[in-house]
Amino acid sequence: MVPRRGVAIYMTPRELPFWIVSASGGGLGASVGAPLPVVLLAAFLVATHVSVERRPHS
Repeated sequence: MVPRRGVAIYMTPRELPFWIVSASGGGLGASVGAPLPVVLLAAFLVATHVSVERRPHS
């Protein structure tokens, strides 16, 4: 995704328990043979809060 004028993307880390959950979920996914990019993306999405906001042009 490419940010455009009038679009704001906010990424904030979640609290510590979510990092532990995403690390254990990533380890589980890697142990069953899931592709590494899929495991890393899933762990990233669990560990962070991503929000996209559209702002009117000024």
